[in-house]
This record gives sequence, structure tokens and C-alpha cells, in this order.
Amino acid sequence: MRISKLLFLTVFVTALLVGVAPTYAHTGHGHDTDLAFASVFHHYRAVWKVLTADGLDGVTEHAEGMREAADAIAAELSAERAGLVSDADTAAAEGFFGAVARAAIDLGAANDLATAREAFYAASKPMIRLSELLEGERPKVIYCPMAKKSWLQIEDEVANPYYGRMMPKCGDVVDE
Repeated sequence: MRISKLLFLTVFVTALLVGVAPTYAHTGHGHDTDLAFASVFHHYRAVWKVLTADGLDGVTEHAEGMREAADAIAAELSAERAGLVSDADTAAAEGFFGAVARAAIDLGAANDLATAREAFYAASKPMIRLSELLEGERPKVIYCPMAKKSWLQIEDEVANPYYGRMMPKCGDVVDE
């Protein structure tokens, strides 16, 4: 219970600092899972913003934050704690958080934009799968037909992390 309250406070304060409340953070699968997703999504979203501007500033730090949060969550996730219906959902969530953590290592090591964008895509795939476990309001899934890659974002206006300033609005909302 103490970890849950601490995690909630961390996510809430972080959301206030970045100016976006995680409105999708309380859904039907379980409060802990939703907050866990929000804690990783905070860092994911920060990387997305940097890549849309063709930059790398802060990517390493946020990739490390993604990895730390995802590793901690995967290590402590349980069906009872997360409020998930089945152990299968819990196992899936653990696997997805593990995949995010592994992708975040490559993202943090990226020293050029192309490598960072590929690593971001590797992190996007399990993040999208995790978002599918959430019920209610959740981030939008956007697909870029030119890059043939998807990502998550909460903003209404499409901002492409794979083409950045070259094709900022290339992408279609495929799931809300």
C-alpha cells in the first residue's frame, strides 16, 4: 500500500510539472497498473516530444527513467496488486514492461537521431500493447504510413517522432 501511494504521488507531481494530467491513469484493469503505465508514459512522452523536434537533448535521461520504472514495475507486478482479472494479463503486462525496459537501454545509448528513432519504435510496440490493457481513456495510437510505424500520444494534433520537422503531421489516429 505504501508503494502504491508513493507511486501515485510521484506520477501526480510529475504530471503537474510537465503540465499534463494523466487523464487515462485510472481505468478498469487496476489502479496500480494504470499508475505504472503513467509513470513509464511520462518518460516515453518526453522522448516523443524531443524526437518530434529532431533533437536528442534529454533522451538519455528519459530513457533511463523509462528503464528504471519499467524494470521496477515488472519485478513487482502481481494480479492481486494490479487488480487484473487473470494471471495471463499479469504475465502479458510483465512481458511488455520488460520489453519497454530493454528498448529503453538502446534508446539511452543512441548517439544519433536515426538510432534513437528506431529504439523509440522498439519501445512503442510494447507501450501500445500495454495501453491495450487499459480501459477507459488512454493515449491515442498514431500510425505513420510513410515510416510504417506507430506511437502513442495524448495530444489531439499529430506530431510525428519518426520524421520530425520534415513531416510533422504525417500520421493517422488508428485507436483512441
